[in-house]
Formats: sequence, structure tokens, C-alpha cells
Amino acid sequence: MKKAAEYYRMAADQGHARAQCYLGVCFRDGDGEAQDDAEAVRFFKLAADQGCTTAEYNLGWMHENGRGGVERDLTPCT
Repeated sequence: MKKAAEYYRMAADQGHARAQCYLGVCFRDGDGEAQDDAEAVRFFKLAADQGCTTAEYNLGWMHENGRGGVERDLTPCT
């Protein structure tokens, strides 16, 4: 998975939303990158701001579980 994370990083650095989301997953899970919830949140936010729904979901999951320096938020969607 290390090689995949390298390619995700290259594409993420160029602004590719899907790669930013996948790199966030790598950081969240410690798969190919050192586990770092704050970096996961940062990449999920970058991708979510571009409309990546998977990143929005993952960012919501981080909020639900209070990971990555975000406040735990269990407010239901309306």
C-alpha cells in the first residue's frame, strides 16, 4: 500500500479530489502512511470542499467519532 499512497500523494498535491480522499483514508487507517487522524481530516476536507461525497462521508465519520482533532458531533442530519 506504500506505493499507492505515494501515487495518491502526487495526485492529491495536484488538487485531485478523489486522490485527496484516498490519501485521507491512508492516514486514517495507517495504511501506506503513518497513522495520523489530523492529516486524514485535512485531506478529507480538501476533497469534500471539491464535492467528493466519499470524503464528505469520511469527514462525517471522523466527527461522529471525535477523531483528528474535530469535536465529536452526533447531531442528526435534517
